[in-house]
Amino acid sequence: EVEKLGGVGTSAKLRFAHAETVLPFVTLLGLFRDEKPLGPERNTHRLWRTSKISPFSANTVLALYKCEGGPRVKVFHNEVEQILPNCGEMYCPYGKFKEIYRKYLEMDFDVLCNVKKCRCSEENSAEIF
Repeated sequence: EVEKLGGVGTSAKLRFAHAETVLPFVTLLGLFRDEKPLGPERNTHRLWRTSKISPFSANTVLALYKCEGGPRVKVFHNEVEQILPNCGEMYCPYGKFKEIYRKYLEMDFDVLCNVKKCRCSEENSAEIF
């Protein structure tokens, strides 16, 4: 949490994932969203370009800054600063950031993805595979 950052405690939490997770994460953040949905016509000015959003070594960084007036979050995608559309500021207040994305943090992914819990032991695990 923010209280630990900048003082004694954790100064960074880093998460790494495969390339296939970049596009869903960028979508969740609301980056590169076109005003008009993509259609069959050619649109050379569209924002959603997967070859540019998720090239080899694509990355998204959420940087937390200790600022006067409270902590703020800044987003970089492929090392380029991004304004979060739902925040409207380059340095999004941390409280506003948490409120914007709270629904995703509280989501029960097992229910959403219809994951069935496996009740197995080491004895019968071979039967499943």
